Amino acid sequence: MSFGKISWRDDAEEYTTRAAAGERMVQLDPRKRQILKAVINEYIATAEPVGSETIALRYNLGVSPATVRNEMAALEEMGYLHQPYTSAGRVPTDRAYRLYVDTLVEEEEKEILSLERERLRRRFRFSVGEPAEAVEEAARTLAMVTEYASIVAEPQPEHGVLKHLHLIPLSDTEAIAVIITDTGVIEGKVVQFTDGFSPDELDRLSRHISRRLAGYPLGEITDRLLAQVIQEAVRHERAIQQLKRILRKSLWLSLRARVYIEGTANILLQPEFQDIRRVRPLLSMLEQEEVLHDLLSDAVSKGFLVLIGSENRYVEMQACSVIAACYRVGGRPAGAVGIIGPTRMPYKKVIPTVQFLAESLGEALTQLTHPTRIS
Repeated sequence: MSFGKISWRDDAEEYTTRAAAGERMVQLDPRKRQILKAVINEYIATAEPVGSETIALRYNLGVSPATVRNEMAALEEMGYLHQPYTSAGRVPTDRAYRLYVDTLVEEEEKEILSLERERLRRRFRFSVGEPAEAVEEAARTLAMVTEYASIVAEPQPEHGVLKHLHLIPLSDTEAIAVIITDTGVIEGKVVQFTDGFSPDELDRLSRHISRRLAGYPLGEITDRLLAQVIQEAVRHERAIQQLKRILRKSLWLSLRARVYIEGTANILLQPEFQDIRRVRPLLSMLEQEEVLHDLLSDAVSKGFLVLIGSENRYVEMQACSVIAACYRVGGRPAGAVGIIGPTRMPYKKVIPTVQFLAESLGEALTQLTHPTRIS
């Protein structure tokens, strides 16, 4: 199973990585690969630069510390390791983590223990009754299990399939518009009309729009389609344009799925972020909902996402890795769950945990909104 942009060919012992500068082919023989994996595992565990003697003694590679030292120097020249200061051991680079995530980690166990899976499932099974509760519980659970910051987005409105539209009159010129989709109820908004509508007219209009547009994803309801449907029920041109503007711009396209974030304080527990001056820009970024939307929307469109260090487009997050997975409701992509932590994280545990939480959340939301689809 491949998680990113690197593909491995064992027969040729080579990998291909697509970096910003383009594609580059580099030979990586089995011993270098083994030593690199050992350095990464050691650094993940200790957060301290790794020396050649440590690798030679602890990992039973069958070679001398001098040989390990030479191989580590070669890996440094190839851009996989760097030395933070003279006479120190070496630490992995972003490039090394990318190779580790996409290839080397596949050689190790990535499965969550069955006991852990059942524990995670039980949290959803017994603690959620509404879609919003399931999303919030997913964020709490992911932060608790990984001990990193977690971000989880509610199902995105544009991915929801329209079931009903209700225009509930408040006065002759004011109504509450409520959309019901297959993922739940989108919060109603008060809309105001220049021209008055009677309660019967609003009811007929609601039923007509619902009948004609039921089954369409909200993101596929275009201006032209909406105008055509409204025109079938309302003959007054001014009212047609007014309703189209209200429903298109003021209702679903202006809505954004809420993003839940939990465990932000976990970031401060990591050795990399003990310096508050270094971590303050990152914490500030995590308060910006548009940034979290941006990260999770990429995961929805791609299905799964691992961004390591400098791969993050936001400079403030380039000391971090982001792992996010799309969850599906009723068989369709709906939202995403993710974690934010240091680049030095146990990817072989965190990756399947994020994926499993995404699957569990999707199942919970499908059960709540499509109860006949899951036994």
